[in-house]
Amino acid sequence: NVLYNLYKVGILKVIFPELTLLERVGAEPQRFHHLNGLDHSFEALRCLERILLLKSPIWQDISEKLTFYLNHIIGGGRKNIQLLKLATLLHDVGKPITMKFDSNKISYLNHDHEGAIIVEKIARRMRLSKSEIKELKHLVKNHMQPIFIPIENPEAHILKFLSKTYPYTVNITLLSLADRLSSRGQKITLSYILERYRLYKKIIKTALYYEPPKRLPLNGKEIMNLLNLEPGPAVGIALKMLKGAMIRGEVKDEEDAKAFLLEKFNNLKIKK
Repeated sequence: NVLYNLYKVGILKVIFPELTLLERVGAEPQRFHHLNGLDHSFEALRCLERILLLKSPIWQDISEKLTFYLNHIIGGGRKNIQLLKLATLLHDVGKPITMKFDSNKISYLNHDHEGAIIVEKIARRMRLSKSEIKELKHLVKNHMQPIFIPIENPEAHILKFLSKTYPYTVNITLLSLADRLSSRGQKITLSYILERYRLYKKIIKTALYYEPPKRLPLNGKEIMNLLNLEPGPAVGIALKMLKGAMIRGEVKDEEDAKAFLLEKFNNLKIKK
């Protein structure tokens, strides 16, 4: 209500001009969104607030751990929960510049990636810390990803998602859940919402109990020798691939790590 009132008197346009552009993104009740882009953003934040009350029995077994996570200080003296709310409000700011009309349908291809670029500019304007900017970008860039995790046999997909998004997985999933709950077009059914709710809880629980590897089996120098690499971005890519493989359980020791990188990295067209 406060944000809506700020919008009505024109103050929100001064603070977040990129957000108020979403009023141009029309509702599509026959598909997913029953509200225009700006009202959807407000509604997503309302849904998030209701989720974070943790009143639903579905959160009972992880409520304490989730509350601890949400109250964790990121940077600048602010908490995870505060950055999550900001990301939820701004999650669709990439839509106005990616909106395209085709065969009576509207698409917003890559609005998540464009949105991440925009929120970085907003965050710098707000003078957020480097760690806050990094997380905010990750939340907006990846808020669509949980949608693609299947309901049936999701375990391997959850681990893959975790390998790409940890340590931001919990906040990304909560943002995505709020986004789903605030979309009530004709293609969004009650059974779909219930299935997603249960799945997203499973993702969040997996992330909350996940313990990242204390160290990788290979360091940067060892990877350079193994793959005949010069110092540069390629080494970082290899390290990131190795970390993801460990999270997914594909790599357990040094021997696994070498075999994985020799097979997977050399198949990539990366300038060495």
